[in-house]
Amino acid sequence: MKYSIIIPTIGRKTLSKVIDGICACEDFEKINPEILVIFDGIQSLKLDNKNIKILETKQKVYAGGARNLGIDESSGDVLVFIGDNGVPDKFWLSRIVKFHKKFPENNLALLGKTEWKEKTNFTDFLENKAQFDFKKIAKLGANWRHFYTSNLSFKKEFLGSEKFSDKFEGWGFEDSELGYRLEQKGMSLVFDENTIIFRTDSPTILDVIEKTKSSKKNAKIFELLHSEVKVLPNGCKKMILSILIFFAGMLSPFFEKIKWWHLWKKSWIG
Repeated sequence: MKYSIIIPTIGRKTLSKVIDGICACEDFEKINPEILVIFDGIQSLKLDNKNIKILETKQKVYAGGARNLGIDESSGDVLVFIGDNGVPDKFWLSRIVKFHKKFPENNLALLGKTEWKEKTNFTDFLENKAQFDFKKIAKLGANWRHFYTSNLSFKKEFLGSEKFSDKFEGWGFEDSELGYRLEQKGMSLVFDENTIIFRTDSPTILDVIEKTKSSKKNAKIFELLHSEVKVLPNGCKKMILSILIFFAGMLSPFFEKIKWWHLWKKSWIG
């Protein structure tokens, strides 16, 4: 099987570290993956690497649109998606290859773990609540809600004519919406906590709030596309969450994690 690594980018300087990390992976030369870097707009960062195919969307199409261009231009049997701010672990690529060789069924997809190398209470909050949900996934398994394109791979043949929807702008739900459609086709998402990407950024609670506001807008689009699915809290669930947010606000001056949760959830329903 041939592997195509698809990296949408807005030209972050961390991209060169991502490329270096991929090339430093175990068995990189033997696996010889195709690497496609797709600039959302015009190329804004100089890249000099013989292993890279550089593409430009020419106009703003956001992450989903950039990934679609990468899919169209890819020649691999397996599509591998990562971001432009996550550096692979040394064994990341070889574990992906081993998975898809062991499980050649078209409907089996691999979800790897995305974590921050420098561990803090806040990165734990990001990895297991505000941005990802890895503790819950490890216990209960993954589904379309965990279709995280920061560390994800699946067979191109199974994708068929499906693409990331062009209805989404900004951050959030453009990947899980595709995951939902693929799950309806029979996709099974398998989680491997040892297939690791290390994030290089240092988000703050303000970053979480901004992403959550964007995610809320896209959640409404998701529900318009799939009226049978409710991703935003409503009715009794919204009322209960509002009560919890109120009491969390009273406790937030005394507990840092409760403060983060309060601000995060407040931006979700506010």
